Amino acid sequence: MSGRQPSGEAGASVVLTVAVIVILLAAASLTIVIGGNAACGRPYNTFPPCASTAARPSPPLNSTPLIIAPEDQDETTLGDLANSIGPYLIPRDTVMLSSGAGSNNSTADASSLNNHQAELAPALPGGITFEARTSGLSNVRSVAAGLSAAFAGIIYDYEPDFEPEFTLDFATTLGNFENFSKICHAAGFKAFGYPFSQPLWNPADQGYGWNYGQLYATTGVDDLQIQLQGAAKNPTTWSSSILELVSQYAAYGLPASDLSVQLTIAQGDPNNIPVSLAYEDYVYAVAHGVGSIVLWWDEESLSDVLDFLGMIR
Repeated sequence: MSGRQPSGEAGASVVLTVAVIVILLAAASLTIVIGGNAACGRPYNTFPPCASTAARPSPPLNSTPLIIAPEDQDETTLGDLANSIGPYLIPRDTVMLSSGAGSNNSTADASSLNNHQAELAPALPGGITFEARTSGLSNVRSVAAGLSAAFAGIIYDYEPDFEPEFTLDFATTLGNFENFSKICHAAGFKAFGYPFSQPLWNPADQGYGWNYGQLYATTGVDDLQIQLQGAAKNPTTWSSSILELVSQYAAYGLPASDLSVQLTIAQGDPNNIPVSLAYEDYVYAVAHGVGSIVLWWDEESLSDVLDFLGMIR
């Protein structure tokens, strides 16, 4: 090679050529990101980008059924459920309506449940199922006696301070769930158990020998919707709980797709989690075969709930 330096004009040409190459490379990179997002049906600037979720869970995120559980049953909350959340719902989703379930052990009112269902149903997409949540076998009997046939079944909220019959003794718990199932089935409704989850992950409760596969398989319930929201605050606790549930179900011949677990997006609730963590937990659960997700929410967190729904639907 000669030791001659390029002329000023030639040097400028080299600089221009390099600049063009850099711009083209940047454009190609942007095209890849945009194309990747378009491939999974989301705008390029949505979170998370498709590039970070290229290996999508099975089944697809947007087909996993949701059980929408509003904390309150007032007109504002139910109106937002219909008008704001409703457009995100798809067939096989469920709306959970509540009466007589709470720390005050209030008396259930089947007529209010019927009225709320009748108001909501016309405003929601077709194919939405309704379930009625209450606590205590006395309330279950009352609801079963007066509930509209528009409801698929009754939810038995089983947790400390909410459930009059609650006990950590697992043998007694099995008996309570058997009685619950018999009441529902005698009235023509499905029985959905809604047990708390601390025996999965809280050391103080793990010694009682709870087995959710046994609770589901031997008591006559049609489904368990497990209140796993306490574990959802810590990804390690969440993942270990999901894996334990999958194992417990498998031991009774139950597929992971029979599992239903809860996430909470509700400001002021001790189990509230940010949208980013809810998304992370959701993806992990679906990727490990969980068949449906209960989404507990309140009016104050509506914008966060809509953000979350936008990410998964």
